[in-house]
Amino acid sequence: ISLERLLAFARALQPITSMGELLDLALEEVRETTGYGHAWLMVKDDEQDATLRLLEVSGARRADIWERAPVIPIKGDPFIEQLLQSRAPMVIVDARQDPRTNKAIVERLQNRTLINIPLLLLDVPFGVFGIGTFGEEGCRAPTTDQLNYLSGMVSQLSVAASRIRWQEGFRVQILIRLPLRHSRPAPPCSWGRRRRSESPLRVAVRRLI
Repeated sequence: ISLERLLAFARALQPITSMGELLDLALEEVRETTGYGHAWLMVKDDEQDATLRLLEVSGARRADIWERAPVIPIKGDPFIEQLLQSRAPMVIVDARQDPRTNKAIVERLQNRTLINIPLLLLDVPFGVFGIGTFGEEGCRAPTTDQLNYLSGMVSQLSVAASRIRWQEGFRVQILIRLPLRHSRPAPPCSWGRRRRSESPLRVAVRRLI
């Protein structure tokens, strides 16, 4: 799998504005390069690192995963704890046999192979990009080349996911401030006074609201 393909994937992420679009594009790339048909994106739900929250999932098992595992506790789960302390991919070839997995979740979801790669921001894990197999798909470990390419993909996904979360937070702040701004009395006009210069960022925010 070539570097040129990874660069093309990075360019394709640039116009993406939602986590759903992000994961759909990622799953398409995963399918074409590795053959895996399921992918998911999870992030830490709070600063206490108490839970992982599902942001989006793609594939035939999407509804089952949303219904049965929208939030996963971190504390007391050896697999999740180790994953979020790591900077490297974690591969579990058979989730039914590996001692680190939560067997109740494995049974509910019918997990087989799990490939989870930490999403990093400034070298600190803030979430997980996962790929895997379920049920009758059986177990299938990735090759070294496939795992290296997936790691490169996740480096690009980390940047894109961080950007989307920042943009969503910015839009929320704008919506919160909107009623306050419109409830203020208008300032008196000074037609003969020159308008004070504004920074480009301040102009952009003023136009948004």
